[in-house]
Amino acid sequence: MDVPGNRRLRAFGGIPGEHARFRVLGAGHHEVAAVFEHAERPTGARRQFPPCPIWLQCRSCDWIHLDPLAQAAEKRRAVVRALSSLLEDAERRVAPVCIGDLDLGYRSRAIFAWDPLTRQLGGYVRSSHDLVDTIGCSVHHPDQGRVARHVRDVAATTPLGRSLRFLVVRRSRTGALQVTFTMRRGTIASAMEAARHLAETLGQAPSGIFACEIDDASHRVLSSPHRHLHGEPVLEEQLGELRFSLGPEDFFQINVPLAEHLARHLVDLLDPRDGELALDLYCGVGPHALGLASRGAHVLGVERSERAIAAARRNADRNGLADRATFLAAPVGETSAAMLCERLGGPARSVVVNPPRRGLESGAIALLAKLSPERIAYVSCSPAALGRDFAALQPHGFEIEGAWPYDLFPQTRHVETLVLARRER
Repeated sequence: MDVPGNRRLRAFGGIPGEHARFRVLGAGHHEVAAVFEHAERPTGARRQFPPCPIWLQCRSCDWIHLDPLAQAAEKRRAVVRALSSLLEDAERRVAPVCIGDLDLGYRSRAIFAWDPLTRQLGGYVRSSHDLVDTIGCSVHHPDQGRVARHVRDVAATTPLGRSLRFLVVRRSRTGALQVTFTMRRGTIASAMEAARHLAETLGQAPSGIFACEIDDASHRVLSSPHRHLHGEPVLEEQLGELRFSLGPEDFFQINVPLAEHLARHLVDLLDPRDGELALDLYCGVGPHALGLASRGAHVLGVERSERAIAAARRNADRNGLADRATFLAAPVGETSAAMLCERLGGPARSVVVNPPRRGLESGAIALLAKLSPERIAYVSCSPAALGRDFAALQPHGFEIEGAWPYDLFPQTRHVETLVLARRER
């Protein structure tokens, strides 16, 4: 397919190496979007019949048409490509993709948008602002669909339908639910009435119901402050022996069982000595910092979000680790190595970095160079950013020892990668 200008072609539903016919959905300034119609030269077993009737419409599961082994192979290939110029014999030294027990029903958080005209609750159609019904989505837990179905029915017949923007349903491993109504500004009263009906439907299930408000022009799914309408004030989640209390905006991995495996692997790789000093940069609500602290390290976690830091401190208290894990609300790229060492009580032997998808900002690269730890454990959700960051870190003496991809997002092209690097002395 010829793409005019310098625009990128984003072709959904294809398979690398397969010859197929695509239908153009639309063309923007930077890319042309197209969707699979049929394979002219199929690749055989790599394509599977997707377990979803709307897979060509929904934006979420862009690789659900690939069989699980093919998905894993493509994800590993992306990591190998990203590290090939940095890691000698990357093809051999990048581990096979770690796959969890669930490739469907694994998402702990479901987001639904509401269309007051069609009275539909669902996800956005690819290259469109129309909605498609995702209440029965196969990567969500049935409990999330049950809540969404009830809210849809209530919104269709009450003032909620004129004010609802988004619905977020989070489910813990133990079955507890956290439901958030995102409302048009000034309409939170209708969410309170809907919460009462929903609480009656959920019955004895542990649950917390919240509401927040956004301006009409905003498309933010969640926005502070949140109003607690009913039930539990936090959602209780766990990784191994550690327990976490999560508010509606607190980030936590959506594939909790496999995230637990990755977190345990990270601590095993760093293998902290008793009393060892460590830093956890971009620490979020503290899962890696508390994992290291539970093994005897003294850890300082750093995160820009004051809300996340408050949750991390709460989680340290909850797990009896407040004497070993302390937290600082500050932008990682704007903190100084001297200040962190002072707060920690000395130089860190190990540093964990878990940046957002865009990777490390330049200030964070300079910070790691000044900290000069013996080891870095980097958790990446973007192979491209991972390769770019280590290309910048390599001149400072950091060499990759190994990479372990994790399939935290089955049915999508996304891959999480754990990398261990050591500083050459």
